[in-house]
Amino acid sequence: MAVRFSADGQDYTRTISLGAQTQFSFSLWLKISVDRDAFSTPLSLDASSSDNCTLQTGSDGLQLDLRSGGVMASRVLTVGTWTFVGVSVNGANGTMVTRSVNDGSFTTATWTTGKASTTLANLRLGESSWGNEWLNGCLASVKIWTGATLTATELQAEYPYKDPLRTANLRAFYAFDFASTTDNSGNGWTLSGGVGTTSESGPSLAALPGNFSGWGIPVF
Repeated sequence: MAVRFSADGQDYTRTISLGAQTQFSFSLWLKISVDRDAFSTPLSLDASSSDNCTLQTGSDGLQLDLRSGGVMASRVLTVGTWTFVGVSVNGANGTMVTRSVNDGSFTTATWTTGKASTTLANLRLGESSWGNEWLNGCLASVKIWTGATLTATELQAEYPYKDPLRTANLRAFYAFDFASTTDNSGNGWTLSGGVGTTSESGPSLAALPGNFSGWGIPVF
């Protein structure tokens, strides 16, 4: 299952007050349900609009960018198609891996010119620190690690698992089996907001390419 955002003001937020961080990682499943032809944001870790690490589409609504002091990595999304995104940051360096349910392999991008550190004061799901950049789409299996830079291989390994495969340094996990504010990691990062969100089906396991038998694929 997954949470569906369909209007401005439905986003989830949490004050996390972690201060300046140099190492953190996250992964999630994302679907654009309606192309707003505008900036839209699945996830933001930020202190302000000038101090953030944000995963959002550009003004065309479909080019997904990882922004950390500028656009560090991108991929084009398709309306109605679930895509896995994994990001890790280590100072100015970073990695983003992506794979949709229709892809035969992962796409990996790296950078060396990001922000040296990011102040992690707030977590936002479905909105950015700039505001009015809401997501018209769905999120599932949102995982956040702090104090750790997952390798590309570790990020890719999370792809077929709803529950976190790596539990070391796991700070929060939002399964979104339904529209919920619960932190399923047990660490107490309960979300606020989300009023008006609904639930939809998550990534279809039948659509996942390749033979994943033995990987312990969960039911989304």
